Amino acid sequence: MLLLLTAGLCGLGGWVGFVAGRLSAMQLVGAILGGCLTWIAFWLIVTLTCGRVYCSTVCPAGTCMDIVSRLRARRLKGPMTHFSAAPGFPYLRLLALAVFVEAVALGSSTLTGWLDPYADFARLFAVWGAVTASGVVAAAMVIVVGTVTAWRSGRLLCNSICPVGAALGSISTVALMGFDINPDLCVHCGACERTCKSRCINSDLSLVDNSRCVVCFDCVAVCPNSAIRWSSSRTRLQWPLMMRTRTTAQAGGPAETSAPGAVDTCNKISTTKKTSTK
Repeated sequence: MLLLLTAGLCGLGGWVGFVAGRLSAMQLVGAILGGCLTWIAFWLIVTLTCGRVYCSTVCPAGTCMDIVSRLRARRLKGPMTHFSAAPGFPYLRLLALAVFVEAVALGSSTLTGWLDPYADFARLFAVWGAVTASGVVAAAMVIVVGTVTAWRSGRLLCNSICPVGAALGSISTVALMGFDINPDLCVHCGACERTCKSRCINSDLSLVDNSRCVVCFDCVAVCPNSAIRWSSSRTRLQWPLMMRTRTTAQAGGPAETSAPGAVDTCNKISTTKKTSTK
């Protein structure tokens, strides 16, 4: 996708230019501004089904950030990226999305263009067509900000500033498919957390924030125990004794939540032990 879009922005013709034009039309911000309901509906269905596939495949800015993360991994000579879990900044994401919607409503093409990841990527090539001081500065800003942020924090821009990521992330929270960690298989080695460039995995708690996940499957590849999977169902603990049970509230406090059948299982085990002791 990145190579084809780059070829199209460089002015290549033939079938390469044709395919690049179709890929350019698929870009979500352009489809929204152009009122292309077909592509809007397509990405809505894809996100509701599979999550943020757009961010990991079609968006060229996201692919460039992934390349920077790979270069960082080679520099550190370790497993992939050596990242750690980080907060998702949900309010910042909502603010970026609100600013983008307001810019579209007011017709502010400048602000909309700066918040569009594909438009930012296109700036790197537009500068060669008409070399101007403002164009060179804009392209330099995109390169410096994108490279430094991706090197230090992975997909931070995608998960905190990009309005496309904010919108798709809100939808992907209810997506049919998502990543789930089986706590019965997880050994808390932290390999998936270090590999995740979206920094959305907490290996200590065996949790994945699917609103920030870009569905790259890097975590699945490095898991030594096949504990993480992409599935439509969520794993429940195999051993009921490891789950919370309802207990008598102490000092008028609220009772703890319980899992169905957990208390009955504990009572049966206790009764069995008493019988065997007698």
